Amino acid sequence: MRKATPKHHCKTRTDDVNPVALPTVTDANNNGIKDSDEAAIKDALDKVKAAEAAEKAAEKALADANADGIISQAEADAIAALNDTVNSTKAAADAAVKALPEGAKDAEGNTKASLQNPYRRCKSSCPTNRDRCEQQRHQRQR
Repeated sequence: MRKATPKHHCKTRTDDVNPVALPTVTDANNNGIKDSDEAAIKDALDKVKAAEAAEKAAEKALADANADGIISQAEADAIAALNDTVNSTKAAADAAVKALPEGAKDAEGNTKASLQNPYRRCKSSCPTNRDRCEQQRHQRQR
């Protein structure tokens, strides 16, 4: 039997030294927030804004149609089409928000909860009165 020499012992030890696995980068912009969460919230926020804009367009069309006190078939059809857009953009926004992972946030502090509940987004300016909050939200949109 051969005796282990210091050279053999060192060779065995160096064979056991290996680099660690390189992890996947999840925060490429180094802001402390997962990039996938930021992207998902941006997508959901864009869809929420699109739904709000569609609602605003439908409300404007309704107000314009009511301005003369007469609603024509063309005006009714236009409002119906805008309502279809409201429904489809709202459904897309709801799906995007519901798909957000719990605890996800972006750099502006948007979260799943804040996108689901418009009253949470403006609670600092209207702490208890939901009607007042709703009025403020509509005023900001106009």
